[in-house]
Amino acid sequence: MGRKTNLRNKTNRNLDLIESSRFSGPSSPSLKIRVESLGQEDIGATKFHNRAKESFRPAVIKIFLDGVDTKKALTPKDFMDYSRISFSVVQGELIVTGIKASLTDQLISSIWFFRFVSRGDYRGRVEERIV
Repeated sequence: MGRKTNLRNKTNRNLDLIESSRFSGPSSPSLKIRVESLGQEDIGATKFHNRAKESFRPAVIKIFLDGVDTKKALTPKDFMDYSRISFSVVQGELIVTGIKASLTDQLISSIWFFRFVSRGDYRGRVEERIV
């Protein structure tokens, strides 16, 4: 089991992340992840990357709030680069920020015992804007 990426929905709306191949139509999304309002979800950091690699098609992960396309998207690499990705709305605009994954995150996830001890400790780590 590899490193996880924590998805945090700081909005009062349901958040959907929908994988879409750049070469397929919008009616055929491959994978959908829902994060309830003010909720969070842990997913495998390489989940989208591995799926894109296996299908030989580049993918984007479109962001929807309450079923409405925000016209913003993430790449599979974003989930590998950040250990936490947060979604918030400021003055009507969706803001996506993240905390970069560190070498420590990778090492801890490979040692079974420490996965539970250090889970979710982001104190002192800088959040940066992704989208």
